[in-house]
Amino acid sequence: MRKIAIIGLETDEGAAILDELMAQDYVITAMAKDPFELPGSPLIIACDGQINDVDVVAGHVKELENDVLISGVHLAKEENPEKALENLVVIARKSAVKKLIFLGSIDGEELNFNIQELMDKMLHGLDGKALNWIHVSRSS
Repeated sequence: MRKIAIIGLETDEGAAILDELMAQDYVITAMAKDPFELPGSPLIIACDGQINDVDVVAGHVKELENDVLISGVHLAKEENPEKALENLVVIARKSAVKKLIFLGSIDGEELNFNIQELMDKMLHGLDGKALNWIHVSRSS
């Protein structure tokens, strides 16, 4: 059984990813501000959780044994986008996912930081366990 967790379903991209995952028969841990608004499906485990609820989201992802965490959170719309990205990394580390995939700006036009540089900084000096992550721009 293939299991994937996704956060940030309030965005158009998050909703599109959810539809695609359902079409491919993934079991999805879907976290949203209002999980009752998520589509009904036997493939979806709806949970409450937002990017600032680090322990709650990490708990859902880990307890439901997800290997991958996808973030549809639009960082540029967050009050503190750098902290939101940091929270995403902490969630991925705490939940021990094998891969983190997140959508976002490809450059600093919408953000006041470079995603690649910030990720390198956050992941530098970790205990030898590198986080396998990928950043996918909205345009791709």
